[in-house]
Amino acid sequence: MISQDLAVPDEQRSAESLLRHAPVLADSLNHRQTALLSHALRHPGHGYTVASHKRSHQVTTQTARTDLLKLAESGLLEQRKRGRAFVFHAPADLGDRIKATSRS
Repeated sequence: MISQDLAVPDEQRSAESLLRHAPVLADSLNHRQTALLSHALRHPGHGYTVASHKRSHQVTTQTARTDLLKLAESGLLEQRKRGRAFVFHAPADLGDRIKATSRS
């Protein structure tokens, strides 16, 4: 039986491979956005906020906001309001959306 821990590296490699084979994305996204998409592919349903992105990547609030808004404008994240803050979620078909950009 394969343990859950052994499956994670395969999922991570698969997510990173998917992103690498999307040259349009590779040229237009920075390393923080790529890392977030890789995480989102491996953790469906996870929410991302400006504050969490800021903490994770040790960047300013404006940089975190810009990163997330660009991903939402690209259709790779969905933006929802929670109280006064926005929460960004990966759409259920994120992998398909990334694949579609590699054909563009």
